[in-house]
Amino acid sequence: MRRTLCIAVLLTLAAGGAQAQQTPAASASTSTRYDDVSAYRRFLIYPHQQRAHEAMQRGDAARAMSEFEQARGLAPRSVGTALDLATAYQRFGEAQRARGVLVEQLLATPADPRLLAALQALDLATAKVDCARHDSPVCRAQRGFEALRSGELQRAEHELEDETFANAPEGLSLRRSLAQRAIHVGDMPLAARQFEALERQGALSRAEGEQWFNVLLVLDRPQRAQALQERGGLDAAAQRLALAQLLARRGDWNVLAGYLRSSPPRFEDETQEKAWIYLLQRVVRLQPSLLREYRPRTPAGRRLHAGLVLPQAMHDAQWPLAESLLQRLPQNGFREQRFEVALQRARHDEALMHARATRDAPGGAASLDVSSYRLLEAGAEAQAATLLMESYPFAGTADPDPLFARLAVLAASHPEAFGVSERVRLRTPLQDAQRHAGQLRVWVALHDCEGLRAAMGGLDGEAPAMAWRALADCYRATQPGLAQHAYAQAHRLQGDADSARALAYQAFAAQDMATAMSVWRALPPEQLRDEDLLAAATTALEAGHREEARTWLQAYAAREGAVDAVNDRYWWLVARAEPETSSVAVDALRKAIAIRPDAAYYVALADVQERRGEDEAALRALLQAQAMTPQDAVLARRIGYAHLQRGAVGPAIEQFERARASMPGDDTLIRQLMYLNQARGDRMAARHYAALAIDRFDAEQSDAQDIAQSQQRFALRRLHEDLGRRWSVDADLILGDTTSSAANPIAPGVSYRSYFQAEAQYRLDDAWRNERAGGLSAYARVFAGSGRSGDVWPTHAPMLGVGLHWKPWRAHNAVLSLEQQAPLDNHPDTRGDTMARFSYSTAFRDRYNQDWRPATRWWATQNLYLDLAHYLRSSQTAVTADYRVSLHRRLAAGQTLEPYAHAQFNGLDRAHGAGFGRDVRVGVGVRWNVWYGESRYDAYRHRFSIGVEVQHAFTSYLPERNAVYLTVGKHW
Repeated sequence: MRRTLCIAVLLTLAAGGAQAQQTPAASASTSTRYDDVSAYRRFLIYPHQQRAHEAMQRGDAARAMSEFEQARGLAPRSVGTALDLATAYQRFGEAQRARGVLVEQLLATPADPRLLAALQALDLATAKVDCARHDSPVCRAQRGFEALRSGELQRAEHELEDETFANAPEGLSLRRSLAQRAIHVGDMPLAARQFEALERQGALSRAEGEQWFNVLLVLDRPQRAQALQERGGLDAAAQRLALAQLLARRGDWNVLAGYLRSSPPRFEDETQEKAWIYLLQRVVRLQPSLLREYRPRTPAGRRLHAGLVLPQAMHDAQWPLAESLLQRLPQNGFREQRFEVALQRARHDEALMHARATRDAPGGAASLDVSSYRLLEAGAEAQAATLLMESYPFAGTADPDPLFARLAVLAASHPEAFGVSERVRLRTPLQDAQRHAGQLRVWVALHDCEGLRAAMGGLDGEAPAMAWRALADCYRATQPGLAQHAYAQAHRLQGDADSARALAYQAFAAQDMATAMSVWRALPPEQLRDEDLLAAATTALEAGHREEARTWLQAYAAREGAVDAVNDRYWWLVARAEPETSSVAVDALRKAIAIRPDAAYYVALADVQERRGEDEAALRALLQAQAMTPQDAVLARRIGYAHLQRGAVGPAIEQFERARASMPGDDTLIRQLMYLNQARGDRMAARHYAALAIDRFDAEQSDAQDIAQSQQRFALRRLHEDLGRRWSVDADLILGDTTSSAANPIAPGVSYRSYFQAEAQYRLDDAWRNERAGGLSAYARVFAGSGRSGDVWPTHAPMLGVGLHWKPWRAHNAVLSLEQQAPLDNHPDTRGDTMARFSYSTAFRDRYNQDWRPATRWWATQNLYLDLAHYLRSSQTAVTADYRVSLHRRLAAGQTLEPYAHAQFNGLDRAHGAGFGRDVRVGVGVRWNVWYGESRYDAYRHRFSIGVEVQHAFTSYLPERNAVYLTVGKHW
């Protein structure tokens, strides 16, 4: 490097060195000779000067004088061209022409000392002065220039030791020539001494200062060069760089750092700026801010600067600095660094753009691994998935496994990033085995069974065992049968213990006990783990092979340490393997519970105890299970039925209500609670559940209900209506055509033409009702007949009856009544009495009762009515049996036409031995029925009937055998 710099300096100063060999006329230095010529003119005359000096050295007078004359023609008013041409003329014997050129130039620039010195030197040369003995400035100059021409530089310097001469124009001319000659021959210390002398004399020109600066660099004197530079005029880029590079070669890093801290020069090209940046890099440890804060001016400088500063800025997480550096560079460069900065600044979409550009560059496929990993690590999962799916199936990547693994991770955590188009691409099976395996991993992560199946090529496709295992895992929860098929394929391909074990467990889950058993049987005992033995025993129990289950349990127990103080499952399986009523099963379950109390164990214990007939113990076990799982609705329902079997309605209702809290839509529970609350007399609760049952029925059934469904809904509404009823009123009217048409219940044996009765009934407090009895009612009735006179209207001998009805059985329509009768007038035929009565009515089946049918056009009814009444005061007893059949024809909603027939037996045991009277008759008739007063939850509340009937008595204690009468009935 130092040798190169020396050569550059010498080449720069070669022209001046050549002039040092000339006559005294050339005493003016070339560095100052052309100060009066513009740079452009210097550029034009420089080639002529070079060729002229070379010709002078060769002694070619004509060529030398011709070249100088051409230079003079380009700058005719220049002192430098005049001196050059005069020197050439003088050297080659043309003194007169030399004088003419100098005089001509002197007229143009009379104050120029160089011209005067040249003329004096010319005069001396022509005057033939003996300068060997003369020390005038002219003679010293002549001796000095002669020494220069002969190469005796030290003798020339000796002439300059005279201070007077040295300060004279001749001395200054000689010193300048000596400096140039010293540079030419490489005597840099000599040249430096001349420049220092010129500086002290105040005669140092700018060009000479530049030469001196370069000489100092060659002499390895950076401090003196820097001092010279600081005086100004020497701050060109090349000079600044030369000094800085010298400091770097010397290893003066602190000095170099201080020097570089100043403003950078104006570089002439990119090479200079790059050299400056490299120098900044050399002192980065001492002054890191110098390189970091530098602002490059050229494209190459910006690229180099970014290449040096970016890595450190990114290492130190100085992201704003890194971003500012990148903004100065072309957008198509430093993609990896731009990617990292965008990630750190949370601009994920921009990072994806740079990752794409890096990937798409030649050889950029290898960047996918790092780019996708960094995106995923930075939380840009969606962008990572996009980048990977754009590059799928990673054809340009040598090892795609990491990319497929990363794609699978993204599929598991962000399945929404894999839309329809992405999944369509993933479905096509890849031909390369390695990539096909990675493809299947992605589908497994997506939990998309159909996609995995398609990627495998279907259930009949060729896929590795791993793929079948993955497909099986995918289907295991939703389609156990397909999962078992997939496990079977994996076992066929791989055939190891793990695949067999997976197949056995899945076959058990799919309820294919035969396959599960065959797999367990095929596995060698040493390959069965402890939990496998228990699973095999469980499978055998489910398949009904208790003996085989016991074998596996014995193998489990035989293993050292298998049966210990914490293995409750073993004892539970032992209990299941024993006969259903075995005491061993009870003991085993109690051991399991002692190890780990579990609700399932208590339930299993209750099952065994129930089969053994230990109902109380079973109930206690169930209650223990419920204490552990209070939210188990199925268990609560079972406990409710257990209480119900014991006749404990209250606890049963409590358990059923607990079960319904978790299963509010269970119809069976709702109806069970409805009936149980009705049974124990809680009419409001029963009515509430009846309404819920109707709501559930309406919600589950369509508008087009069949007959059975309509009848069920009507029965619920009838129950709801009945549970809400306290009062009921019935009225009946019979108008006959003869006096024997109606029997007189007031005075048995006496005939009336007409009869009327109205009864009002009130249901007393529900406390009178229980699960067996039907309740107690108070009632009052008014009845009357037409009298012996045969009046049409039944107003004769009205009576008032007040009493109680009691239903001793809920399941039967049997009523015991006690009634006090009192006349409402003073008719001689009436008197007060007390009646005790038993009545019973049945239709034999519910479908034959007298109520409305909601969805039927025709329906038949029947009824058997039995009545036994004893009058305490009159000591008479009356008995009645009536069987009736009828057919209803629906006319409209709530209206029917009912033809009917009935057979009736009436008996009367008269007082005081008067005998027993019989009346046997049949009757046929037709009546019109109207039901009304319904709502959503209540069936028809009221009924009105009117009809005509004809009767014939085969035998009777009444005088008339045939009768026709009008009947009217009303129920509120």
